[in-house]
Amino acid sequence: MKPLGRKVVVHPVAKEDITSSGIHVVDVRTQTHAEGTVVAVGADVKEIKVGETIVYSPLFFEELNLDKVMHHVIDEQDVHAILE
Repeated sequence: MKPLGRKVVVHPVAKEDITSSGIHVVDVRTQTHAEGTVVAVGADVKEIKVGETIVYSPLFFEELNLDKVMHHVIDEQDVHAILE
């Protein structure tokens, strides 16, 4: 898969919350930030490389289901940081 322009495809790292009754709750959009591993970048992406772990906005992404695995497609400008 090759995203276009300044798009980045990310495999999200879901953070789990456990309720008092022991139920696991995973909801990326209620977090203040999201983390994930970059799996593909568009031709115009300058600073982000495949394999890096990034922090990005949990509000500005499109979900993409590839082979029953959820990915996020985001614009490079919505990436806040590269984790080292």
